[in-house]
Amino acid sequence: MKNSLKYDTKQIIRSILFVLFSIIIIISLFYTKTLGLIFVYLIFLINLYNKNNKYELPILFVFIISTNVLEFGSLEQLPYIQLGPGIRFNLLDLIVITFIIFLWNKIINIKTPSSWLINYNFLLTILFIIIGFIIYKTPREAGTNYGRVLIYITFYYVFYLYFTDINRIKRLLFLISIIVLLGTSIQLIEYFLNYRFELPGVVPFSSFYSEKGERIFTAGFERIYLWTRVTIFIFVMTAFGMAFYTINKSTYYLLISLVSIVGFLLALSRIWFLGISLILFVILLTSPKEGKFRIILASILLIVFLNLLQMYSIDLLGFDLFAAITGRLKSASTLGRYYGEMDTFTIRVLMFNENLKGFLSSPLFGLGFGSTIWNKYYNVDLGVINRLVLTGLIGTLPIILFIIGYILRLIKFINKKIDNERKAILVAILAILIGHFPMYIWQIDFWGSNYIFVIVMLLAMGDRIITNFEVK
Repeated sequence: MKNSLKYDTKQIIRSILFVLFSIIIIISLFYTKTLGLIFVYLIFLINLYNKNNKYELPILFVFIISTNVLEFGSLEQLPYIQLGPGIRFNLLDLIVITFIIFLWNKIINIKTPSSWLINYNFLLTILFIIIGFIIYKTPREAGTNYGRVLIYITFYYVFYLYFTDINRIKRLLFLISIIVLLGTSIQLIEYFLNYRFELPGVVPFSSFYSEKGERIFTAGFERIYLWTRVTIFIFVMTAFGMAFYTINKSTYYLLISLVSIVGFLLALSRIWFLGISLILFVILLTSPKEGKFRIILASILLIVFLNLLQMYSIDLLGFDLFAAITGRLKSASTLGRYYGEMDTFTIRVLMFNENLKGFLSSPLFGLGFGSTIWNKYYNVDLGVINRLVLTGLIGTLPIILFIIGYILRLIKFINKKIDNERKAILVAILAILIGHFPMYIWQIDFWGSNYIFVIVMLLAMGDRIITNFEVK
């Protein structure tokens, strides 16, 4: 059977241009304000009636906006239309509302392995927002930030309706891989040149760099803190890249996987180290014998590249990459005392203890939504405890049980006789869910982070393959 993961030159060029066009359109919003917002929204409306690649451009828009590709930092930085006190709509709000209206008749009839959890969270979120409105009297206070759960839930159904066949899944994965190559290449260039590229007015705030860019002093070391602009993308493409490489023998996706791993190692994030290790371990276990050899080969290539990077860092930048990596890992066991005077791990421990007190004060129902609760307790560096303090056990246990059940379901289907393309996709989804599990517990809330766009994409992708297989 012909390897349909191979791409010709024209297809690659078209994909690069499509990604660049999407990024430029989103960037233009920050310079054209309301006029740009209306223009992009019109492009979205036209795309709804595009029979060839329906929903593809809006999906890419949302990815670029929501997953920190351009370091927006917050969806609130997007241009918006103010309709009165406490009521405003930005581009993402308009897209989602239109999707709900346009697709409602299709959405209400969709039954998938994940739909019960999606509907449960939808109803739970609506309930908490209503309670928040009764308390705070304004829509904005009642639904601050967490009301965006409705956006994530809507896009699960958009993804599910988009993934009508395997080719659309591969098409979107290829577009994401282009973003990974572009974004990580820029990141590596910044590393080698000791310089940070910025777009004036587009990146008004960054928590990862100093105001002037270049070096910052963090965790006791002066270094270039290269947190990737495509964080969740390169995490996801590590899994898809390695799965496609080991199962479908795609050297292109080996490149994607290696570039992704290098990007995270430069970011010096302990939780991502653990996640990537789990991803590689899962793929190693699920791969055929020749696939295991390919993972070992890829690991050797990665080690060689990192050693070259290490030599460059010490000779020209005076920065010991390996020492920083081991320091970050050891700081977790010493609560921050090993790696600098005030490590982020120490701060997380303090925040965790504060949130734990909030959860214990109302363990079943939590403390609810609303800006007062959100501003006091929520932090993107805490995972399940965020969910527990906001929605209690009724909002958290179903998600944990669902993830465990979904993992077991994927394992069951992977062991069935399915073609290599679908198997590679399901293996990648399984690896990501297991690799991401430490982040649910510690760093990233399952529903409360922008990363959820990728999570719902994975669920919709897996559900579409599983459902189609069961129908056959």
